[in-house]
Amino acid sequence: MTRQRSPDSNPLRVLVAGGGVAAIEAVLALHALAGDRVTLEMLAPGDDFVERPSSVLSPFSGESAPRVPLGRLAELGVTRRHGSLGVVHAERHEVWTTDGVRIGYDRLIVATGARSVEGVPGATTFRGPLSAGAVEGALRQARERVLFTLPAGAGWTLPLYELALLAAHEFPDGPELTVVTPEPRPLEIFGPVASDALARLLDRAGIGFEGETVAEAVVGGALSTRDGRLIGADAVIALARAQGPRIAGLPADADGFIEVDGHGRVSGTRDVFAAGDATAGPIKQGGLAAQQADAAAEAIAAEAGAQLTPRACRRVLRGVVFTGEAPLFLRRDLDDDSPLARPLRGAPVGISRSQLWWPSGKIGGRYLTAFLAAGGEPGATLSDRPRRPVLAHPPTEGPTMSSILIGVDASARSEDAIAFGRRLADASSAGVVVACAFAYSDAPSRASNASYRQILADDAKQTARDMRDRLEGIAADRLRITITPNPSPAHALHDIAEAEHAEIIVVGSSHTGRLGRVAPGSTGERLLHGAPCAIAIVPFGYRTRAEEPIRRIGVAYDGSDEADAAVAAAVELSRALDAELEIIGVLAPEAYSATALMGGLSSVTLREDIERSIQASLDTVVAGLPADVTGESVRLAGDPADELGEHSAGLDLMVAGSRGYGPLRSVLVGGVSGRLMRTVQCPMIVVPRGAHEPLGALFAAATATAA
Repeated sequence: MTRQRSPDSNPLRVLVAGGGVAAIEAVLALHALAGDRVTLEMLAPGDDFVERPSSVLSPFSGESAPRVPLGRLAELGVTRRHGSLGVVHAERHEVWTTDGVRIGYDRLIVATGARSVEGVPGATTFRGPLSAGAVEGALRQARERVLFTLPAGAGWTLPLYELALLAAHEFPDGPELTVVTPEPRPLEIFGPVASDALARLLDRAGIGFEGETVAEAVVGGALSTRDGRLIGADAVIALARAQGPRIAGLPADADGFIEVDGHGRVSGTRDVFAAGDATAGPIKQGGLAAQQADAAAEAIAAEAGAQLTPRACRRVLRGVVFTGEAPLFLRRDLDDDSPLARPLRGAPVGISRSQLWWPSGKIGGRYLTAFLAAGGEPGATLSDRPRRPVLAHPPTEGPTMSSILIGVDASARSEDAIAFGRRLADASSAGVVVACAFAYSDAPSRASNASYRQILADDAKQTARDMRDRLEGIAADRLRITITPNPSPAHALHDIAEAEHAEIIVVGSSHTGRLGRVAPGSTGERLLHGAPCAIAIVPFGYRTRAEEPIRRIGVAYDGSDEADAAVAAAVELSRALDAELEIIGVLAPEAYSATALMGGLSSVTLREDIERSIQASLDTVVAGLPADVTGESVRLAGDPADELGEHSAGLDLMVAGSRGYGPLRSVLVGGVSGRLMRTVQCPMIVVPRGAHEPLGALFAAATATAA
């Protein structure tokens, strides 16, 4: 039962013991869910969080695993204490560190992790970052055969397959490689489809597989197994065995692990929670540790007075297999006991060569993944990708704040995007996300360089911060920055927009184009392909006239469903910006200039008929505008992109629908919308095909308040 505190009570003092995945996820989750209802203190022995799952690359790349200073958490108001948890006195609500320091708490989260010990005596044990040199040495000295194995009861087997695949990629003419495991099938925990895919990868890489074999020890140049066999090898590389922390004052099982319920509460102990590898359970994996931390954080946040219903931990296993080439992404809902053999349409994919969740990361934590991707800055919450592209945003639990996503880089065009993004933000109550992509791929390769990546990430973060600071006057709780590695800024913005449920992406025009025009091949033009929401393209130099009011909005109209969506978006903009609309139709010469058929209408008569039809269509749209929106019709003649571009010189904003085809709503660059981008002389918003109530969520709250 949740004991909720009075709103007038002092904040709950929450002590988080540990500095790994579960500890940081708990801190980030409590900061997001409870805010100032809690004070946060972290007890950790080190100064950095080391991304241990990525350390499988270190024996092959020579680079250390990525790390993030824990000091970054101070920006969230977290108090840091150096030390390790020694004794818990639950009845007194205090702990003693191993250095003899006493710390009090109202709620305690134990996230100390497990101890890593040798699992196969005599083998080269891979424990993470510190083992890279030993593993590399064993591989380089081997001539005939290398075995990759793990002890019985190992809590997470995926790194074993990564080490084998990476070794095969690094040493294509090297010794024979074989995986020896108690599992009947490769990585069986992810299910038969993923297991079959991994088996094919092993086969293509020439890696042998010995399943249902338990390693005992390395004796005299051979691996002895529980069934009495000896398997000869020059080197045996084994994963470590996890051992429980056995913390004094807390109940533990025979192996020293802490028993918890679905909300992370320690059995038989008041106000103490635990999460991660320190808890009892067969699987020791970072993503599951983060999910336990989220469940504990929700329970504590509710007890602190946050308006939420705590949910028990639901285990969703996410894994990224580094292969030496494109990584393999795996996902499985461990608590889904559905009997369906095939996933339903729209259900998350279970295996892919493309990332299955966003933000991208080796560790799948609701808050931690974005924190690590941004180098220590809170960001988007983790979300799974749907099985197929869908036209609407994926459903979410509870109300979701709509957002304006502004894509920036270090160029002057970003100032244009920021200037227009501010106009939209001032007219709405939406959140504003300033996003910067840096040109780096996290796909493992020999070109991987963690130090260089960190430099790029730091530069991107500073760029995003500088651009965010130009939005002074917008409430701080509406502003956020995010950075992401991706060689393609357009793809990066698509991914962030989906994760943030953005209503619109705002980007500046390439400065290599004509002043006030969009350059062909620009990020804005590429963004139109597969856009998950509306796209605003801001012409170069807009920042110099950003203070001018938006009084006149033009809508390119041709009677199509896409044009109707553009009108709907323009209506929302008109209300929010107090602007008038122009519904613009263009008579293209090819519509009437073909040679008349024998006995048919002349080109003059045909043109007149088409003009009357276009005018009637425009008049119908104007007549159907809401009573609080003023508009008029405008009819032009000539090439649509050229005429609309010239006419835009007298407009403050142009809105057009995308004539897209297929599920991704991509815009044909040869179509009017694509070509209009290159000629328009004012900001232009393109509405994706199939959008439902485009921009409605962006201005709904602000419009309702004004009413």
